Amino acid sequence: MHPRREADTSGVVALDHGQGNNTLVPAQRGANRLSLCRRSRGTVLLCQGLWFVLPCVAAQDTGESAIPGWPKDAPIQVWTRSDEAGIGRAEAEQLAARYLGVAAGELKLQRAYLTDDDFPYLRPEKLPVWLAEATSVSIPPRNASDPPQAAGKPELVPRLYLAIDAATGQCIEAFTAPTTPWWTELRPIGKPHEDWCRDDGVMYDRPGAPPRVSLTRLLRVASLLPDTDGQIVVRYVLYSDFNTGIPIERVDVPGIVPVALQELAWVVMREYVELTPTMPDGLEYIGRVRLVVSARTGSVLSSRSYGGPRKRPND
Repeated sequence: MHPRREADTSGVVALDHGQGNNTLVPAQRGANRLSLCRRSRGTVLLCQGLWFVLPCVAAQDTGESAIPGWPKDAPIQVWTRSDEAGIGRAEAEQLAARYLGVAAGELKLQRAYLTDDDFPYLRPEKLPVWLAEATSVSIPPRNASDPPQAAGKPELVPRLYLAIDAATGQCIEAFTAPTTPWWTELRPIGKPHEDWCRDDGVMYDRPGAPPRVSLTRLLRVASLLPDTDGQIVVRYVLYSDFNTGIPIERVDVPGIVPVALQELAWVVMREYVELTPTMPDGLEYIGRVRLVVSARTGSVLSSRSYGGPRKRPND
């Protein structure tokens, strides 16, 4: 299959891990699986979206980035804030340490506003948060029960940021600093990224409970090296996969049998990944790896790689 000729109008292709190789194939469309539930879920998603919108009505950022040197055009932005609304510093530090899986005294916290234009469906905009910064985060190797000689050396994340909702204390997302402006080359960004998730049969909703799996344990499970040329972004969501069921028409309301997979999950995005097709066509492909891990058990729910041809100067 020729990846460019067969790709859909979005130009997005995916790596089919189910074939036992890294074959680039057209993005699989699951819109028909979502058509029956869009009406009933539309109102719910609108209400859930208020989680991000309502606290921001009076938000007035200072215009100064909370992270010095942060790219001004990156999808994720954090601005400093001076108000003291929401939970206190001590509670925020305890929550951040629990989410990260580190000692509370090792964190640097500040009040900030968070905007993430690439967060599908939820897209926080100037949301008041506590921004925690952890340095030299140690990712344990393999299983904790392995002997030292078999486990190897731990990986170190030089700097990891965590955003916590200032009003509720709920974890929102974590991320490393981008080492390259990957968003200028990756095609599914912002609305195209959300369209990709929708057509792939995936929805993100607001989580209703805190994660049980810490970020350090998550990154060990994910096995994604932190020294990527792009960025590691981890979002905490209620993950729904509508590809696990078959849509049917009922007398009372449309539904899916069996019920679609819904799980509190960490969605790990490794940005700016080179994708290699099995049938080279002279084009370079760039994209992302998306790994979904249960926030309750640590089991992997989904693994996908997708992207498109690298943008050329005249694109």
